[in-house]
This record gives sequence, structure tokens and C-alpha cells, in this order.
Amino acid sequence: MGFGDFIFRIESEGEEVARAHDVREFERQLAVVPEECLFYHASHNHFSIWLMARSEFDLAERLRPRRISDFESVEALRQFLIAQLRDTRRHSYRGVIADFSRKTFDRDAISRIGNGSIGGKARGLAFLNLTLSKSSLGEFGMEVRVPKTTVITTDKFDEFMDHNELRTFAYECDDDRELSGRFLSARLSDELRSDLTFIAHHLDGPLAIRSSSLLEDSMHQPMAGIYTTLMIPNRSRDPEERLEQICDAVKLVYASTYYRNAKSYLISTGNRVEEEKMGVIIQRLVGQKHDNRFYPHFGGVAQSHNFYPIGTQRAEEGIVHVALGLGRLVVDGGLAMRFSPKRPGILPQHATPKLLLDSSQRDFYAVDLDSSCCEVDTTLSTNVKSYPLQIAELDGTLLPVGSVYSADDQTVRDDLSLPGPRVVTFNNILKHNAIPLAPALENLLELAEQGLGCPVEIEFACDMGDWGQPRARGKRREAPALYPLQVRPFASRMAGKQISKYRFTTDELLCKSRRSLGQGVDDSVQDVVYVRRDTWTAAHNKVIASEVGELNRKLSKEKRPYILVGPGRWGTADSWLGIPVQWSQISNVRAIVEASPKGYDVEPSQGTHFFQNIVSLRVGYLTLPPGAEDPQDDAEFLDWDWLDSQPAATETGHLRHVRLEQPFTLILDGREGHGRIAKPLPEPAE
Repeated sequence: MGFGDFIFRIESEGEEVARAHDVREFERQLAVVPEECLFYHASHNHFSIWLMARSEFDLAERLRPRRISDFESVEALRQFLIAQLRDTRRHSYRGVIADFSRKTFDRDAISRIGNGSIGGKARGLAFLNLTLSKSSLGEFGMEVRVPKTTVITTDKFDEFMDHNELRTFAYECDDDRELSGRFLSARLSDELRSDLTFIAHHLDGPLAIRSSSLLEDSMHQPMAGIYTTLMIPNRSRDPEERLEQICDAVKLVYASTYYRNAKSYLISTGNRVEEEKMGVIIQRLVGQKHDNRFYPHFGGVAQSHNFYPIGTQRAEEGIVHVALGLGRLVVDGGLAMRFSPKRPGILPQHATPKLLLDSSQRDFYAVDLDSSCCEVDTTLSTNVKSYPLQIAELDGTLLPVGSVYSADDQTVRDDLSLPGPRVVTFNNILKHNAIPLAPALENLLELAEQGLGCPVEIEFACDMGDWGQPRARGKRREAPALYPLQVRPFASRMAGKQISKYRFTTDELLCKSRRSLGQGVDDSVQDVVYVRRDTWTAAHNKVIASEVGELNRKLSKEKRPYILVGPGRWGTADSWLGIPVQWSQISNVRAIVEASPKGYDVEPSQGTHFFQNIVSLRVGYLTLPPGAEDPQDDAEFLDWDWLDSQPAATETGHLRHVRLEQPFTLILDGREGHGRIAKPLPEPAE
């Protein structure tokens, strides 16, 4: 009747080949028993009978009607059985955060080591995993699942800090390199190292080691990109070497709690560094290996609110930024595809072939499997490298997202067999529906927003499986899958006074924009720092970022907030697109104005960690069309002449700092997306 062990036999001989005590062992033996054995048991329906006796009713019912003749070969039958068992196991444990167990490690989607908090980032993943467990594949049209994840809870962080006597040193040290060195030389507890040893033996392939602090991804300060994320190759044949890499990566994430950038952010949000605690996420990296590179087909960021809707797009329909390779290109502010999941056919980057060619992604990010880790100066850039699109074409990953620009007739064709410059269009996915990416992201955003009760942002990666490749006989097809990597509240509300009562004439305004972020009124800022038009070129943007950082430190010590004005995208990783400042270099800013000269056409920044922090900290953000400088009643503008006429408190090679006796008035209308900055009102006459 199917009770007892499953004994694998070969009919002709009748002798025992293998034995399975439970379903887990049953799946393992299916992968290795001879084909004659599989054929015998399948012919007599033994598999469904045995599974029925173990209460696996749904699985047994799916197997019972299948016949050997349904499959091309016995090997195809083997792959089908294993796939059915894995899918059942995965769905049975979705939505559960399990305590770390070596017996159940391979079936737990999310597990935790320790008894403390899992931190904000892991909490968001757990919420999403639970939400997905209550949904069906039909809601998305494709497989959506959280990658294999293990979380080290915050009590292990406290244990590490106290055992190695690091607290006082960490609070006082302002040298990131010294911090990293001290933390790397410290030791994790023997208990934690033992659990990590097991992980090192059982998780092969590259790993993402991510921060998950108490405050990270909270409702009020999401803190995107403030703490360290490391991606390690994890490919050594020696498990002990892999263990040391994982341990060092964990310690570097711990150290990032006290880096200068993190301390500046915490102070600016009114939090105390002493109250922050760090959890760590160990996550299997999504993607495939190509020579010495590892990366997903594409990744990006999806947001449920679109601050820059175009044409028939609506703000509440959300926006997606996606790029070939690792999503780091998106969160760093590089060139990426931008589309609405509700209206994926509206692509402003495709307005003209020339515009598409100029705005197309030119390179991609992947984990360098030959890189070393983890040392004092290890950052995300250490193991993640940039590669040209030609490499992606050789890898076969450009095929689902690439097109060709034809200079002869100035058209774009979705056929990589043609000659011409390659452009990343995502046409095969967004227009030809190779996979239902847009509806899957639309439904995922809706589920997350309903669960959190506010706008959300989701970082994701997608692996296309063996899409576009010929099917090997007897081998199971690898279906495309969407992997949410992180979900956080996308805070966009800004408290302030009623804005309707503020009326200014055009002459009284310094700036007027129809594309702004934030809500409310601020009349406490007397300082403005802006990039000089007479000395600026894009080649100087890195130098300008350093000069801004120096002025920011000075104004921070004086506790004087300021307005920052300059060309292109602020906070981008690509210095040719704007000023590549880090948050610590502008931590005291109250409002930012993107004001570019004519000809410097850069799409406004969205989807970046920098952008997320701007929004969550309620920093005003105003964007002007290139060359907007003539004050008119109905036009967007910045009154450069008035600004240049004010005496400079400080002047550098590329910046002017103006300090006035009376404050500016910053008015942001978040409902309409309009922003104004009024010049200081004159003092009343005595």
C-alpha cells in the first residue's frame, strides 16, 4: 500500500538498488538510480502510490495519469519527476522564515541564524515571500520567487561587537579603511562560524552578502545604498577558503554600520549611531555563468509611483528601470531602459532612432569570478566589473533585449544577425512579449503596495532560463523566472505648511519648475551653492563633486542647510551624465535643482539609491529643461543673472556659494509636481 521505505529495484533482477526513507531522500535517489529501475516503477505506478501514503495528495494526483509513452525518453521522465518534487517542496515552504537547520536547509526559502531581529531589508523579503505564497502563477504569467536566502540576525552583531570590544572604537573612528581593517581582524563566534561552514559547503556559485539593519527599509527612512553589499565569487574548490570569504564579507557589512557615509545619514535623519544594529543577508545570486562572468539576463528597479509620467502614463501606474546584466547599472544612475508596467509600449527613449542610439545602454555589470575577496578596500566595485555589449552578444544574453540600428535607413531592427551598432531596446520582451515581464511587475507592485499600505520600490533580477536556445533531447526546459531581491517603502510625502496661500510674481522667483519632488514649504534656507556656468564642462564633474563635499562639510559644521544647483543628474555613477556626489558630500542639502545648459540633455534621475534617499529625506528636487534661464510668467526658468549678481561668500574653481541675510522660500506642490523657489523678501523699512 505504499507505506515504509521506497525500495528501488530492477524488475529483471529483483534486487534492491537504493532506498528512500522520506520524500527528500526519494528525490535524491531519483537523480541517480538506473533507467531500468525508473522504467520498472513508473510502469507499475509505484511513485504516486508511495507519495499518496505520505499525504502528498496533489503531487500523487499529478503523477498518476502520466504514462511512460508521454515522454521522449526515460531520462526525460526522470527530469519531470525531479522537477515536480522540487516545485512541490518549494511551494510548501514559501512564506515561512525557518530557524536555520542543516536537515531542512535545502528546502527553506528563507532561514535565519540567531534569535534577534532580521532587520528591515530581510523583513521586506519575508513579507514578499509570504505574499507570493498566497498567490498563484496565473497572477503573474511567469514564475516569481525569492532567491535562496539566509539571514544572520542582529543579536549576532551585538555578540560580535561586544566579544571583540569594538563599540567605542567604531563610534569614534572616522577612517573607513581603519574601520574595515579592525573588523576584518576580529573573529566571529564559533557557533556562527560553524553554521557558515555548512553554508559554504552547500551553497555553490556566487553569493550576495547584503546589509539588513534595524532602520534599513523602514517606513520613514528607507536608507537605500547606505550600507555595504558585497558579491563574492564563492568558487574555490576549498570549502575552508569559501568560508573565510563569507566570514570576511559579513564582517565588512558589519563595519559599514560605522562608515562616514552611514554616520552622516543617521545624523541627518535624527537617529543615533549607537542605536543601530546590523543583520546580514546571505543570498544566492541570480544568473548564469559565462566564462569568468556571472550575471542575470537583466535586472532593475520597479516603483509603484512615477514622478515623471509621460504622455498617457499616470503617476500611480508606476515606473520600471531595467538594464541588461546586474541591476547595479540602474541603482548607480547609468543609462537604462525606462517603461511603465501598465503601458510598456510608451517608450520616450524610442521617439527617434537617433535618441535611442544616444540613450541606449552601452555596457553592463557582471560578477568577475576571478576577482579576489575580501580585503580592507573591498567594495561592490571590487568584484563587480563593467563589460561592453559585445561581450553580452558573445554570451548570448543580448539576444532577448537587443536590437540593431541601421544607419542606412535610420531604423531599428530586432535582429542581431544584421550588421550595425547594437542597442538595448527590450523590444523582444516589451513589444513582442517573449515573457510577460510588464504584467508580472505590475501585479507584483500592486501586491506589495497593498501589503505595505504605501508606495513601494522593488529591486529585481530576471533569468531567462534557456530561452532562445535549442532544446536538448531528454533535458527539462529551464523556464524564465523573476526574482524580487528587495522591497522597501518608497516614501514621498513631505510635511509642511499650506502651499495655497503663497503667491509670488515672476520677478520674485529664483526658480520655477513643472517637474519637482516633495510637498510643503520651507523658509529656513539662506545659502545656495551652484556650479559656475563660465568654467563648467562635463569633464570636470568629478572635481566638482569633491568641491561640493568640501563646502558641505563646512556648512554642516555651521549647521546651515543650503540649495544646490548644477547640471545633469546629481548622484549618478556616470560622471558624464552629472555630478557624481555621494550622500556624505551633500548631507546638509535642503533642495537640489537640475539646471543644465542647452545641448546637455540628460533624462532626470529615478531608480537610483541616491534618488531614493532624496525622496525619503524629503529633500526638494526640481528639474528644469536645458537652457531654461529667461524668467517668464508661464515658463520654467532659473534666474541666473540675479544669482550671479549676488556677492559670493565662497568661490572655488567651479562653485559659487551665496549667503543671504534673509531666507529663500521653497514651495513644492507634490500633487501637481510643480516647484518654486522665491527670492528672499526685502526687509521692511523702519
